[in-house]
Order: sequence, then C-alpha cells, then structure tokens
Amino acid sequence: MAAPTALKRRLAQAGQVALTVGVLFWLFRDAGKREMMFQTLRGAHASWLLLGLLVAGIGEIAGILRWRIFLRAQGIDAGFRTVTRWFFVGLFFNMFLPGTTGGDMARLYYLWRDYPAHRRGAFLTLVADRLIGLIPLILAAALGTALNYKWLTQTTATSSLLFSTLLFCAGMAAVIALSFLYSGKSEIPRWVPAREKLGGLARAWGLFTRDGSQFTWALLLSMPVLFAYYGGFYCAARAVSAGASFAQIFTLMPIVTIITSLPISVAGLGLREGLFERLLGDLCGTPPEVASLVSLLGFLIFTVYGVIGAGVYLMSGRMEKRRLDEMETALKT
Repeated sequence: MAAPTALKRRLAQAGQVALTVGVLFWLFRDAGKREMMFQTLRGAHASWLLLGLLVAGIGEIAGILRWRIFLRAQGIDAGFRTVTRWFFVGLFFNMFLPGTTGGDMARLYYLWRDYPAHRRGAFLTLVADRLIGLIPLILAAALGTALNYKWLTQTTATSSLLFSTLLFCAGMAAVIALSFLYSGKSEIPRWVPAREKLGGLARAWGLFTRDGSQFTWALLLSMPVLFAYYGGFYCAARAVSAGASFAQIFTLMPIVTIITSLPISVAGLGLREGLFERLLGDLCGTPPEVASLVSLLGFLIFTVYGVIGAGVYLMSGRMEKRRLDEMETALKT
C-alpha cells in the first residue's frame, strides 16, 4: 500500500508543478503585458513594500506564539527560540515545495525527534493550529460578504468565486462545529460522515479547550496571523497604486486565501495571480498587469520569511553536525 500511496503523492505534486508553470506561462505570455509590469514595478513605492515586510513579520510572530501555546498545553516547553526555528523551517517547506503539508511535516519531524514521548500530542498541536486559524478566516469571509454582497456579485465570474468561497466556509464551519461538539465524547456515532477523521479533530479540540485562557489567547492570536497576511497584500497594492482601498482588499482576500489554499498549484502561484486579475479587474478597475504585480509582490513579501527559513534550516543542519562531531570526539577520548 505504501508504494502506490507514494506514487499518487508524487503524481499529484508533478501535476501541481505542471499546472503552476502552465498557468504562469499563459498569464504572462504577452510581451506587452510583461513590459508594462516592469514599468509599473520601476515606479513602485519601496516604503510600502518595507511596511508590508514589517506587517508580515508581526503575523509570523503571532503564529509562533499561537503554536507555542498549543505545544505547552501538551507539555512540550521547547523554548521560544527553538519553536521559532522550527516554525521558520516549516515556512520554507510550505513556500517552496509542492503539496500542502510539507511545512507541517517538517515541524512534526523536529517534534518527534526531540520529544518522542509526545508524538500524538505533537501531531495534535498542528491539527489544532490549523483548525483555530480557520475561525477568523470564516468570520472574515462572512463579514465581508454581508457588508459588500452587491459589490462582490457585480459580474458572473466574481459571483461564482464568492459562492465557491462561501460553500467552502460553510463546509469548514460544519466540520469545526461537529468536531467541537464531539470533543468531550468518547465515541462518535457511526452515522456521522468521515467519522474517523472527525474523531481526530475532536481529540484536538478536547485537548486544547480544557484551559479556557489558553484557547482564548490562541484564538486572539489568530487575528493578527490572518490580518497581517491581508495587510501584506494591501501594502503591495499601495506600492503599485492598484486603486483598491483597504476595505476592498480585506473583502477580497478571504476569497483569494481560500481558493489558493486548495492543492492545485505550488504555493498558489499562477492561481493567485489569475484571481487578483479577475477580482481587482472586475471590481476595482485595476489593469491586469498591476493586479498581477499586487499578487507577485504580496507573495514576495512572505517569501522573504521563507528564505529566512531556508537559512535557518541550513544553519540547523550545520549545528546538528557539529554537535554530533563533538559527541563523537568526546566518546573517543
């Protein structure tokens, strides 16, 4: 069974890479469009990009603190510096490798290596981290839709994107509600769909909702995690004078975030640019080349932290090798 599963995973990843390359080629095949993008980029406001880096960094810090809350709830007190290192390595794998769980697997590797007695709890920290991050995302999508429904449904394309997003949010809200409902139950009824997977989510909630203060802090930290992500793209939009307001970007970002989270392309590349072109073009009158730049510059802002994660990963490897060499020398003497 292992070999077919690994083959399916590799085929899926190859499909993601192929689709990403194909969509990017299609979007930027026009030489005139590329030239206009370069001209716009030359006139971009660097101060807004630097502010975007700062805003994104605040979100990353909030993400580290949130995950550390879950770790400490499981008796894994690794220290802020160590947790930060694991977190940034996870960013690197999430940013640059195909698939949707590469970063989680990297973080899980370190946890299982250093805390083998907490394997189950370590895995549940990642599940809970993902679950609680969905709550503000769903709320943001619902609020943006309620306040700007007519604006979001001006065209057939934007209406379809909105309804797809709302359908996803409704499904995730149902999963979260059911898993929370059964978090204190010893057994989930057999008639419940996806009973085994729901049981895993319920166990995660059960472990992390016992302490109300920890759950509250984790939920509160989810707000800057999400809105720093939106803020990074807003700063990118201001950098190239995209003509979209703060409220408009924050209304559109849940749609972009949810659709690009699907395992279709590598890190959402290509798909995100197409969504920005459609949404900003139809609803804000933004030219396609500018809309694509908003997407690429926003992605670049967060890529900087993925590159930092790559450096942390390489340095961690050297430190581990040095530690092994010192241990080997000590044993010989």
